Amino acid sequence: MIEIKNTDTESSDYQEFKKLISEEWGEPEQPNPSQTEKHSITVPPPLLAFENNLLAGGLSFVDYKNPELEGNALWINAVYVKEKYRGRKIAHTLIQTALRQCQESGLESVYVYTDKPELYRESGWTKLNFDAGNFIMKYKFAKDSSA
Repeated sequence: MIEIKNTDTESSDYQEFKKLISEEWGEPEQPNPSQTEKHSITVPPPLLAFENNLLAGGLSFVDYKNPELEGNALWINAVYVKEKYRGRKIAHTLIQTALRQCQESGLESVYVYTDKPELYRESGWTKLNFDAGNFIMKYKFAKDSSA
């Protein structure tokens, strides 16, 4: 059974996840100051997936330039599942958990830059743009009509 947990960026489990994504995609680029001037987003803690207390994968967020409006927005920065755990919908579960947490925190939308659009389309994400072999996609939360 897969268990999804929020984690602290200082934890050894998160450090292992960071190492995995670094080995897969290299060191992430650090946004330059002009891309991060208007910080108004609280970045949620990373989500990690475990099976029998062993790290299976994870998801992290970043506060980055909004592709549609002035200021910044919340983006899913990385979704990674170890090879031996793939094919079991762990990435989908991580994304769904992330979306629930973002909606509960009151966000209107979340973005992702991905080469795996099918992983997001099945959850209701829409394509905004195509750039250098990757899709910029958006998930817009429905307004609560009971308010």
